[in-house]
Amino acid sequence: MSAATAAVEPTADTGTRASAVVALCRAAARVATGIGVMWAAATAAYVVLHTMPGKIEDILVGDQTYPGAQEAVAAEWGLDRPPVVQYLDYLWRLLHGDLGTSYAMRQPVASVVGGQLWPTVQLTLAAAGVAIGLALAVAVGTAGRARRCARSPPWPNSSPPPCRCTGSGFCC
Repeated sequence: MSAATAAVEPTADTGTRASAVVALCRAAARVATGIGVMWAAATAAYVVLHTMPGKIEDILVGDQTYPGAQEAVAAEWGLDRPPVVQYLDYLWRLLHGDLGTSYAMRQPVASVVGGQLWPTVQLTLAAAGVAIGLALAVAVGTAGRARRCARSPPWPNSSPPPCRCTGSGFCC
């Protein structure tokens, strides 16, 4: 075989490389889709928060009516900056794993979520255990039960013809 025909003829190695490239492209597409979904979710959360009626400062200040309360809260939370700057800062912090501080609890969101993580895992495991138990109970309870053939014989005083699957008058 000459060098010219070796370059034209496909080898097993070429097929392996092609499937690896296809797999890599699929993985990259999934990662890109995941990043797009996370960006869309973060953007939707930001837009919803900032398009609610009223001002965020009013919600955070609550019943406090001393002079300068709204301005102090706006400066503390960065709400005195332009919305585009707030949005980019929000994305930057999310990119670095900083979920911010809870408006209501005044604690880092990561610690609030982390504090509820173990009870959530426990509840999930308990629900999965109940679901598996019910599925097993139904499976064991219905296993081995045969159903009569649904069709009735067209001729009177006769038994139904045998089912194709078991050869008896019962269908599986």
